[in-house]
Amino acid sequence: MFRFFRLLCWTAFGFPYVLVAQPSSDAAFSDEAPLQLIREQCEVFPEGTQLAMAFLNEGKVHFMGFQRMGDSLVEIDNRTAVFEVGSITKVFTSTLLAQAVGAEQVQLDQDIRTLGLEKLWVKDSISLLNLANHSSGLPRMPSDIFLTPNIDHQNPFKGYTGEILEAYLAEKVHLDHPPGEQYAYSNLGAGLLGYLLAKQADMNYPELLQRQIFDPIGMKNSGCERADFPDQVVPALGVTGDTVPHWDWQSLAGAGVILSTVEDLGKFVKQHFEQEDAALNLTREPTLRVSPKLNIGLGWHIIRGKDNREVHWHNGGTAGFSSHLSMDMETEQAVIILSNVSAYHPKMRRIDQMGFRLLKRL
Repeated sequence: MFRFFRLLCWTAFGFPYVLVAQPSSDAAFSDEAPLQLIREQCEVFPEGTQLAMAFLNEGKVHFMGFQRMGDSLVEIDNRTAVFEVGSITKVFTSTLLAQAVGAEQVQLDQDIRTLGLEKLWVKDSISLLNLANHSSGLPRMPSDIFLTPNIDHQNPFKGYTGEILEAYLAEKVHLDHPPGEQYAYSNLGAGLLGYLLAKQADMNYPELLQRQIFDPIGMKNSGCERADFPDQVVPALGVTGDTVPHWDWQSLAGAGVILSTVEDLGKFVKQHFEQEDAALNLTREPTLRVSPKLNIGLGWHIIRGKDNREVHWHNGGTAGFSSHLSMDMETEQAVIILSNVSAYHPKMRRIDQMGFRLLKRL
């Protein structure tokens, strides 16, 4: 547990000061510079903002939690608080794909038409791999998503059923580029991957996640339904700190539906570090070269920095949440940040910036 700080706040004159205790023997960091970084990065976020953090280093998991209260950033214990993780879900969807490949239920190069999409509008062959590494050519979002009857623009995926998705793919969809040729991030592609894997397994996506990943790893506070965690879900905050609706994903659940905690995501990362799970190992393998500094695995973005350090990374964002997960397989170090900072906040990129900078300091 990270104990060497109790409160970061502003004086009445607007000058910051830090109240510091002695670092504990199991602290994630050896100095207080990371605390200054966290304060500086978070000062632009609204009242009520929560940050839950986990740091994996030297075989241990350290937790930190903060909440903005007035002009202060106060330490809280929120390791089991439940947040929307947004697009970090895509890493789990790709893990389900890797598991199905290992069980010889599907193949990476399998055409999605063979999984119940015989009426796909486009002539090109799109593989499961194309969906997982964002090379399918599918648009970022279905072009008809805001034309769904009774659409709630604050909860855009709600109401986009499997029937609507399949009709869109059979009648309307057009590719932005030929499959396999280039990287173009697609919520539609990742959501479709989850939809097809669940259909192939003859169950819904939340059930498949629970059986294949959450239960085996012991992720007891992770799921897809807020009702399962009535007292743990953190309020979704808009740009100005007002509460906004949580998102419901329906047919595109594989793109962003997961609710989780830093404690549970820490368990998931530890499974990667043990390198004994063939499916997890497969997800980290590069499958698409985007640039000398970026490759794509199955779901993971594999970044090589100026220091030549390779980091597996994904982030996430919804109307009321932003998240970050980065891990270095060589050093077995990782940073997880869950927050209720809106993805629409003009400074939401600070969550990722903070995560990468903290990873360097571990």
